[in-house]
Amino acid sequence: MNRTLRWRITYLTFITMLGTAVTLGGAGGCGSGSGSSTTTTTTGNGTALEIADQMSLVTAAESGTAANLSKLVSLMKFTAPSGSDYETDEAELWVYDESMQVLDLINEILCSVEQTKYGDMVNDGNYLAMIDIDACSGRHEDQSSEGSNQSSGEQREFESWVVNSSRTDDASPQIVRFWVESEPTQEDPFEEIRAELTITEGKSDTNPFGIFSMNFVGYLDGAALMTGNLTSSNTEDGLADFQMVIDGGEFFQEETHAIITPDGSSGTAYVNNSGAMGKDGGGAFHETVSVAFDSAHYLADFGDKTKCLDRENFRKNVWEYNLYTADGARVARDSGMEIRVGSSEEDFGWADYYGVWLPEHLGALSPGDTVTNGDGTASYTIFQGGGRLIRRTREDLTLGDFLNDIFYLWEQESAQTYLVRWDGTNLVKFAIDQCGPTGCSQITIPEEVVTLTPFAFIGLWKQGLGNLDIVVPESGVLSNDLSVPLYKEEFVTPSDAIFASGDLDLKCYSMCPVAPLTAELFDTGALFEEDIMDNDTAPYTYTVSADDMTLKREGEDVSIALGAEVDASSPNFWGMRSGAMLPTSATLENFWEAWSQETQYMWEAGPNTWNFYTGLLDANGEAVEFEAPLKCLYQNAENGTYYLDYHGEGRLFGIPFEEVASEDGEFTLWIAQFILDEGTELDCDGTPMYTKAMAIEQTMAEVDVSTCAGLSTEGIEAPTNGFTDPELDAAPTVTTAPAVIGGVLQ
Repeated sequence: MNRTLRWRITYLTFITMLGTAVTLGGAGGCGSGSGSSTTTTTTGNGTALEIADQMSLVTAAESGTAANLSKLVSLMKFTAPSGSDYETDEAELWVYDESMQVLDLINEILCSVEQTKYGDMVNDGNYLAMIDIDACSGRHEDQSSEGSNQSSGEQREFESWVVNSSRTDDASPQIVRFWVESEPTQEDPFEEIRAELTITEGKSDTNPFGIFSMNFVGYLDGAALMTGNLTSSNTEDGLADFQMVIDGGEFFQEETHAIITPDGSSGTAYVNNSGAMGKDGGGAFHETVSVAFDSAHYLADFGDKTKCLDRENFRKNVWEYNLYTADGARVARDSGMEIRVGSSEEDFGWADYYGVWLPEHLGALSPGDTVTNGDGTASYTIFQGGGRLIRRTREDLTLGDFLNDIFYLWEQESAQTYLVRWDGTNLVKFAIDQCGPTGCSQITIPEEVVTLTPFAFIGLWKQGLGNLDIVVPESGVLSNDLSVPLYKEEFVTPSDAIFASGDLDLKCYSMCPVAPLTAELFDTGALFEEDIMDNDTAPYTYTVSADDMTLKREGEDVSIALGAEVDASSPNFWGMRSGAMLPTSATLENFWEAWSQETQYMWEAGPNTWNFYTGLLDANGEAVEFEAPLKCLYQNAENGTYYLDYHGEGRLFGIPFEEVASEDGEFTLWIAQFILDEGTELDCDGTPMYTKAMAIEQTMAEVDVSTCAGLSTEGIEAPTNGFTDPELDAAPTVTTAPAVIGGVLQ
């Protein structure tokens, strides 16, 4: 078992049902603000106690308040009105290091737990919370995207949790219970996890965790396979004392103990792990990481190596941004709705712009199936097309807007992918991109000007921007003022105005898909008709009907069966896209103009669920519409030009990330290639909007080990296992609609 799976088994089983988050040193939570000393939340049902919502071994350089965050970024470009969301929204801020790698999945799950809003649901009885898994995953991993060419696989995935949060009165502890049911897997070997958390005191300046005790049990086939205990208290000296013990029998054991000053300025901690299976599926393992730190330095002892880090020398990385309007209001998106496909508390799914999601135990929906909204007051019919019709709308920039930007260029003659840049006069090749089973690398070559031919097509690609299609002018010379089309994309639904007069007839000149499509064609790549290269040859013609949303050529479907066995090594395994397709009514003087039309269409098809349009039809047979991600143009002389996709709070995608290795090569971090200054203006579908970082990670610079001579990782004792069986029955039945979806109260 590799390290990731092993940690996932140990930590996930403990934190999956953790109704709070635990911060070793006071870092912030999952997009909810950081560094807060607030201990309670007042609701209509009484006062709720809350504890910290993020684990980190040391505090960040600044707190997460808007005032302090301005010190971490360049001069703000946007002044928001007093009291606006922009001014009051607090960012999450934390410190990360290799020694904290074991906390990755804890924080991922803690972010999910924060979405349950247990503090807002005190004494509301049992309720269902749908947890947006993707919103909390991906930190410390590559979060780059193709910007305007986002994959249709961006659909959100949810997990159903049953929660009960109660408090008798303000003099009593708060009791939070969780039930999480799932199909057992190698990574998550339990079918149910039950937990009971007792909060005696909320988090405060004197104890950043709060004072609490939690006991949890993991079950499989009714048998308890794992037990755990997690406590937070104060020592006699007023230090915060955090202890955790997980007992997985012979399979794994986990011990964690940390003693930290209330302000997080100094402390010691260690994690001790052992089990039957080691790294990469090897034999028994036993690992220990010991940590000691003060206000200036951080010492981590891994047993086989020791690192000393400078707590006053940080590098900043941003994982999440919000967008705001000119009046400082936070921008939200109508991202989707819950759907009900059965009668029990687990029979809920989700429908949004990208399609329909169901939990694994419900299987898949078929076209014609009926579902309802969350409270059962409206019925919908599942509709599925044979692929996806994509509308592309042109926005004209100039080649000068991409000065010194780096692009990928595929050269057919040499069968090579080159890295090129526009230097203001020429398009220059300077490296070759070579990819293999282990990834891609760039080989520097002597600079060479790209040879241009009048009217030739040049296809460039850039991560975070997508395709940039250039047609060489008749002069054979490119210039800064050359108009360059950049396209934004959206999915076409059966209710689109394009079908108002009936079926949509399209014509195609290049990369025109054959019909019918088969797995063999996907494997061989023979997916397209021969390109038309003159004005005398009639274009290929196709038809799309709103009745079935399937592209047809001469009556044959341009589609492949869902789940068709396409070779996983095929470059078309993830699906295919056609070239530019135009309404047959469009008039062209030359065939190549198809690629530069203001509005054009593409057809996507493939064997995967994301290659198909799947949506809901209401009682009138009309498609239920959801808001598409905002397409936001970002232009910066230093960083370049990008299209960024905004899906809602904290979900701004398109900034490229790169993997940076430690000096010994045993640890890597994903680092954003650039950071948006607070108040950076973006052009979002024609409306100016402004950015604010909401999840900020800091990494400490490594210094010589001798610098940490004053620190010692010895002396901290093993934690005490205070487990007491909470004796919880199986999850209670909840038939009402989810009370919380993706961290938003309904």
